[in-house]
Amino acid sequence: MTRFKRILKRIAQILLVAVLALLVVSGLLRFYWGRQIETRLAAIKATGQPVCVADLQGKSVPEEDNAAPIYEQAFRLMAKPARRPDFIDDLNSILYSPKSTPSPADWAAAKAALTRSADILALISEAQSRPACQFPLRFDSPETLFDQLAKLRDVTRLLCASAALNAHEGKTQEVVIYTKSALMVNDAVGENSALIIDYLCWVATTKITLANLRQALHFCQLSESQLRQLDDALSRINSAEFYRHALQGERVFGLQQMAGWRKASLVMPLGNGDTLAYKASWVMPLGNGDTLAYLDFSAKQIASARMTYSAARSKGLIGSEAEDQVPFYAIITGSIVPVFQRANVERYKCEAEIACGRVFLALQAYGAKFGRYPQSLAELKTGIDWKLPADPFTGKNLIYKPGQKGFILYSVGPDQKDDGGMNLQSGGQTIPHGDIVWKMVDRLYTSP
Repeated sequence: MTRFKRILKRIAQILLVAVLALLVVSGLLRFYWGRQIETRLAAIKATGQPVCVADLQGKSVPEEDNAAPIYEQAFRLMAKPARRPDFIDDLNSILYSPKSTPSPADWAAAKAALTRSADILALISEAQSRPACQFPLRFDSPETLFDQLAKLRDVTRLLCASAALNAHEGKTQEVVIYTKSALMVNDAVGENSALIIDYLCWVATTKITLANLRQALHFCQLSESQLRQLDDALSRINSAEFYRHALQGERVFGLQQMAGWRKASLVMPLGNGDTLAYKASWVMPLGNGDTLAYLDFSAKQIASARMTYSAARSKGLIGSEAEDQVPFYAIITGSIVPVFQRANVERYKCEAEIACGRVFLALQAYGAKFGRYPQSLAELKTGIDWKLPADPFTGKNLIYKPGQKGFILYSVGPDQKDDGGMNLQSGGQTIPHGDIVWKMVDRLYTSP
């Protein structure tokens, strides 16, 4: 045997030993990670958190108590060919034109469109008289899920347009009724948040309602009692729990998806006739490690749902620090992290909008009572004795600056810096700069 052949033989032997060693290490890692996954899933289930689709659905609501079938009747009416599918877009373009305030003809067109929607509004009212709202889970049909969320958003926009029209006509109690109704639709979206996309839809519908409320309060002046009714409705919004439930559902969905991507070979019985696949085949030897990293990351995100923004930042659960916590081999988990990050920031931005909305209502109540706006939030609190929410980004008071004919009110936003009331700029996956701003301009109260 020549020297060259002996070298090739030695290289082949080394490679064979290396491959065998890798297979042994891979097997040990799969076994260790698999046992860790079993332990984590058992611990999650022991706390009552969902680990399978059956857990997410929860106890079924009797049909006679469930608002969802009535909402679906409203969806079908909205989709009828006799109605123009874009009539809600037309309504909103009339009422919220960025170019100018609506003309008398615009208001007349909006009123005519809403009159044709009386049957839809009646169904919405019937749905909201029922004690619960439970839509079926649709993990296996994204198209149906997105369609349902879009229709709930359109219902919200229809109610908001109704509130705006009534505000223009000075029908203040109707403004309260339709705004509270829109918030109830938002609650239906939030309570059915089984995935992050559901939660982001809830954020969108809530922002639509708050933007409408701000606009309506420029058209008319509500009484202190009416303003307090709206504040009570906003104070009951449980964004943190909606977000937490969505993250738990996302974890279930993610585990199922990862099991499919790994071509899972074993399953874990979870009761209710359901199972969860978790053991990786040889196709992805690091699959169990990725699943374990996903469980760790999800647990931290779920825990952050009940934290303040500053606390979540300090623990590295928001921003680049969160991405750095994912192991290099957890490729799938690493690709999912930006979705969680966006949802987390959107959650706090929405909570800041709600906080601004509540203080905005309190300022209107003060103006209605004293004929002017207060010089400070301390004076506001003394004057009407409302409970004022803090800025969720800092835990401190929102920033309030009174002016000659109104005021500016804002949260400092995700950068936690006072940018002087400059509106928040879009920043994609990065933390944007600017403030979350609510303004009232050209409103002078007369003395009561």
